[in-house]
Amino acid sequence: MKQNGFSPSKTNIIFGSLVVLYLFLCSSVSDAQSPADFSGLWLMDNSKSDTEFKDYEITLSVKQDLQTITIQRTFVTKGEKTTATPFTFNLDEIVVSKEEYGGINKTSSRWSSDKKVLTLTTMQTVNGTDYGR
Repeated sequence: MKQNGFSPSKTNIIFGSLVVLYLFLCSSVSDAQSPADFSGLWLMDNSKSDTEFKDYEITLSVKQDLQTITIQRTFVTKGEKTTATPFTFNLDEIVVSKEEYGGINKTSSRWSSDKKVLTLTTMQTVNGTDYGR
């Protein structure tokens, strides 16, 4: 029996195609990785540190949102606590240059393909010499 020019088999094919398309779209969206969030308090593992840092207790306070990540470092040695100037990186993978500390600082970030690893780079140029970390 035909209704409006569609047979039940054509309707089933169309419906089946829509279900397959829906499942495909859902699976592709579920595969999309959201970036890791590194926010929190991080403590350095002294057993894995370079020799010059073994006597320090180093703490990183990390705040992250969708656009930026800010890292505040605190060093404690022999009861003395020092808090360094925080670093802020844009998470859009664009190099940011600004003049500070007697030179030009360039900061950048790069996510791994699975968005679980974030590489942060700072390059400071002072009197023609580059210092990176």
